[in-house]
Amino acid sequence: MATAPAVPPFVPLVPPKLIATDLDGTLLRSDGTLSDRTRAALTTAEQAGIRVALVTGRPPRSVPELLATIGPHFVIAANGAAVYAPAGTLAHVSPIRPLAATRLISRVRWALPGTTFAVEYDGGFGREPGYPSWSFGDEDADPVGTAGELLTRIAGRPVLKILAHHPTLPLDDFYEQARRTAGSNAETTYSTGLSLVEFSARPGARSATDPAGRAKTP
Repeated sequence: MATAPAVPPFVPLVPPKLIATDLDGTLLRSDGTLSDRTRAALTTAEQAGIRVALVTGRPPRSVPELLATIGPHFVIAANGAAVYAPAGTLAHVSPIRPLAATRLISRVRWALPGTTFAVEYDGGFGREPGYPSWSFGDEDADPVGTAGELLTRIAGRPVLKILAHHPTLPLDDFYEQARRTAGSNAETTYSTGLSLVEFSARPGARSATDPAGRAKTP
């Protein structure tokens, strides 16, 4: 019985210039580690002049650990709201505009009473007193206060993501209602592991800033 001829590996005519990859369930193993084979493949790509970008919904405060685990690559974090260079320095931020953030929280709280909020900054986060402590483990929130204080207490500190939690609604119901409430004013996603709904600026509504938080002019 004749055997089928081996299929040669696909080699693109033009090598890619960028590899952008998800992390959890894609690049990383189930225990959150990186295999030696995958690490070697990333290194080979970089040495061939192909830029590697790690794309994740994880917050900016997780970037140092990611770089220590995976190696020096670009990181697009917080659902696209922050970009870090391989050295871990902040290269670009696209925060939620302050007025849009205030209105979003007000609308969601009115539509879904009992919702509590936290906000992700570059390198840290703040939360309301009622926001569940299990969602951030041993990390310390700064500041802890009302939603209004989280958005305004530290001048020039851009808000990259808004996190919301409801104490009784199932995640699917909470997400659908929050998404409808936010409408086109935010990009709405959810985190199954922590039962949280997350809001970030939509690509067309982002206020691009430099790493210091100052607004950039086009």
